Amino acid sequence: MSESAWRHLRTPSMATLGVVTTSSVCYVVVADFSAFDALYMTMITIATIGYGEVHPLDTAGRVWTICVIVATFLLAACSAATISGLFLTGDLSRTAKAGKDRRMRDRLKNHVIVVGCGRVGRATIPPTW
Repeated sequence: MSESAWRHLRTPSMATLGVVTTSSVCYVVVADFSAFDALYMTMITIATIGYGEVHPLDTAGRVWTICVIVATFLLAACSAATISGLFLTGDLSRTAKAGKDRRMRDRLKNHVIVVGCGRVGRATIPPTW
């Protein structure tokens, strides 16, 4: 992935990691889940799979689950806007073209670029062309 594309996707990626980490830690603290059960509960909540609770939750655990659902919805909306923006503004295609151009320039060896082909330009070009 190019640096420009990564720059646009860095915030949603880091926010997703933050939501997963924070949610899992809070399930350990609030609901007294093991680390794996907390991560599993986080993933099924974020993915809206709806398997049900890993262990029965009290009111505090359910409130935290509501917070995770709201945070995930907001994160999904912001991420969709960012990704859509990449396509709509043309940044993604511009970035891909810039990378292609850079790779082509990097492969060039012993080349001469002649700008204009007037009297001086023709004298510069080797006769084999």
